[in-house]
Amino acid sequence: MDEKDETSFQDTNMGLKVLAYSVLVFGSLYFVHYRMEKLVKERKAMREGAEVELTEKDKINAVGGTWLLKDLQGRDFGS
Repeated sequence: MDEKDETSFQDTNMGLKVLAYSVLVFGSLYFVHYRMEKLVKERKAMREGAEVELTEKDKINAVGGTWLLKDLQGRDFGS
């Protein structure tokens, strides 16, 4: 293979690489935008007093409420 053949091969692959990276970048940006819009709508609804359905993950991560731990002797204590 001479130098001219290698250059043309690199040029054809470069277009595919640019296309693949563009799809990846714009897809990621769209996903982030969609997620942020969803979070903003949920927070606005919470501020206005609307009931927001919590997922299981949200229920687990909720702050506050009752809690229960064990001390070094194995006795329960909590809130």
